Amino acid sequence: QGQNIKRIDEPLLVSEYGMLFGKDVDPQLIEDFNAFLAKCKEDGTLKKQEEKWFGLNDPADILSLDGMTGEKGKLLFAIEAAQRPFAFIMDGQFTGFDVELLILFAKAYGYQLEIADTSFAGLLTGIEQGKYDMGGSGVTITEERKETMTFSDPYHTEDIVVVVQGDGTIKRTLADFENATLGVIDGSLYDGFSRKLFPNAQIDSYPSFNDLFQCVKQGKIDGFLLDIPNFQGNAAVNYTDRETPWTRIIEHKFFEF
Repeated sequence: QGQNIKRIDEPLLVSEYGMLFGKDVDPQLIEDFNAFLAKCKEDGTLKKQEEKWFGLNDPADILSLDGMTGEKGKLLFAIEAAQRPFAFIMDGQFTGFDVELLILFAKAYGYQLEIADTSFAGLLTGIEQGKYDMGGSGVTITEERKETMTFSDPYHTEDIVVVVQGDGTIKRTLADFENATLGVIDGSLYDGFSRKLFPNAQIDSYPSFNDLFQCVKQGKIDGFLLDIPNFQGNAAVNYTDRETPWTRIIEHKFFEF
């Protein structure tokens, strides 16, 4: 794509993603969704959706909410519609990997789907309080979150990478970031990872991934952590300066938390 995106082959961390279920939802909903996931893995549907959404370009066609029977009732599904490519707005409607997965599930199991757009913090809080039936926007499964929330089986496994400025010709390693200035979204999963993986780094907080990309481009921070799908989706949107292409750095370094 002319973006000169390079990466070291080994992962910094590996992350699993799952859908969230609201407090006191019918256990049959959880069972049905996990059965749906298993079928999608077996018949190749998940693989097709990954190919559709995890590239550098938005797909040409997206699924609509039309054609749902609603015979099993309505599902209120919470997203943060700024989490490209998992959940965002395109052509005036909610879409993305997570959104389409729920559309496919609702149509297969006879639900009517209603989508609520909220902040990521509002999504998690709403799930804990039972405000929403389900939630998803590329939510990483962690032991801490599992203490207060119910996850589906994992639907995707992905590498977490370090995003920096450059064309890949200068080889960087994780050691280069021990005393670096790293950007984070305050309170995010990557905020915690950054502080634990790089305890000597200076950590600067920002409100959005877009801010992090712009700050890397402007040299205000040395880098930040992000999963590959979000990296590719945000890089495609934010990449405007051919003189400062993005590079992602991945090196084998597993940690226990």
